[in-house]
Amino acid sequence: MREKNPLPALATLFSAACIFCTLYYLMTLGQRAPSPYYPQVLMLYALGLYGLDRAFLHQEHTMRSYALLNGGMGTALFLSVLLSGSETGWVSLLFVGIICLWLTILGAQLAMEPPKLSHLILCLDLSLILLVLFTGYLSLTGASPLWGIPIAAGCAAAILGIISHRTGSQMGARGWGMVALMFLVIFALVWLLVSFAAAPAGQGLVALWSAAVAGVKLIGNLIWKILLFLCSLMPMGEEGILPLEPGTASLPEAAQESAEANPAVLIVLAVLCAALGLVLLVWLLRQLGKLRIGGKAARAMPAAPLRRRVSLLAGLKRLLTSWRRWIHLRLLLWRMRDMPAGVYYCLVRRCRSGPWRKKPGETPRDFLLRLQRGADPELSAALEELIPAVDESLFGRSAPQLVPQARLIRRRIGAAVLHQAFKSFQVRMRELKSIEKDDSQSIST
Repeated sequence: MREKNPLPALATLFSAACIFCTLYYLMTLGQRAPSPYYPQVLMLYALGLYGLDRAFLHQEHTMRSYALLNGGMGTALFLSVLLSGSETGWVSLLFVGIICLWLTILGAQLAMEPPKLSHLILCLDLSLILLVLFTGYLSLTGASPLWGIPIAAGCAAAILGIISHRTGSQMGARGWGMVALMFLVIFALVWLLVSFAAAPAGQGLVALWSAAVAGVKLIGNLIWKILLFLCSLMPMGEEGILPLEPGTASLPEAAQESAEANPAVLIVLAVLCAALGLVLLVWLLRQLGKLRIGGKAARAMPAAPLRRRVSLLAGLKRLLTSWRRWIHLRLLLWRMRDMPAGVYYCLVRRCRSGPWRKKPGETPRDFLLRLQRGADPELSAALEELIPAVDESLFGRSAPQLVPQARLIRRRIGAAVLHQAFKSFQVRMRELKSIEKDDSQSIST
């Protein structure tokens, strides 16, 4: 219960129930019509089980009580299927038990820990693949398209779970209403797709199946001809292999005695196995009773940070404010372009992406002195006159005066920055070549 949004886990469990239901249809729909109770009850069972587990984990309990609750729910589902008469053979009941156990364990896990995004994507992939296969199956068999409702609902639930997981928002009354509306819309779109694509999908599957069967037959015939050719190259003996006469081989006496074992031994072994299983079950329940789950301790986990959404009007106001500030700054710098402070900020902006960029903590004088050392003579002389004027304008009290060489500085600084960047690139290349040369010499020695 680390997450307040239960929709991804609920969607995963419901989609898994729809997958089991559709797999049952694939195995039995061609032989007989499924009963109105099973496997449709799996979808309702998934919803009820998750809701019960979430309500149970609101208070602190032991893991033993949680396991007993889910075990009782799974047993009740299995007994209800058995008493309804939907499945009679022991093989069918075995599959029913496996599905009930799997769905119950999955529901218990999802109630404690929300699913990861990779699990949601895997569930969606399985649902889509099964949707395509079952759509073709319905087209081939001519069965009613209504049997595709569970897998269409499972696909819609998986898509909704991924959307909810990516948004990560909490669920309120309005949120659940939007979820129900989105589920109906996605289900309607999937159902329309299935209705219109059933016939083409069936024809495509028939064509693929026919091509696969023809390919397998061709490969089988080719392998058979190769084996016949290899057998024809082997010399055959005159006598061949003598067949064994019937009745010549017999089982040893010990094997015959073991085959006719005393049934009392089997009963004793069955009782011992049952007693051992009961002891292991009691030990497991005692160990689970030492673990505590649910309650306030589990909900004390830090929640994921919520996104603070801004309204459209507030966003437009912020955008207009930023534009107004940008225009005001550009106009101010344009009016001050020939003053010492304006020339200084122009230099900082022009050199922001080169090797002459202003370093953190560097004073204006240090920055301009560094520019002067790498500039040409005419630009260096102009910067030398600019440095005291910038200090007086930024830190003094006298009125700022115009810089006579401001236009020259703005015109020459771009070429000077490019020249300095090219020189630094050449120095870096020489260093790399010297390092490679030293490495090659060390390897040769």
